[in-house]
Amino acid sequence: MISSDLAADEISGSVICTLLSSSTNTWAVTGVLTHGVARSYTVSGRKLLSAVLDRVRITTVNGTDTFDGGEVNIAYI
Repeated sequence: MISSDLAADEISGSVICTLLSSSTNTWAVTGVLTHGVARSYTVSGRKLLSAVLDRVRITTVNGTDTFDGGEVNIAYI
């Protein structure tokens, strides 16, 4: 989990999801994110899904807060 206590904080970077196996719906995730100049995060993981991936959700920790600024871009390549 990557979090910030201040609304003015900016988190930026790139996360890439790669399909490893279409027969098992296995995905790998890699990325690097920065939080100001003091912190950076390397993210990685692998996930086996029970069905085809058909959506991505960007959410907050408790699921009810809203994004009040900034942007998220998703590209399917």
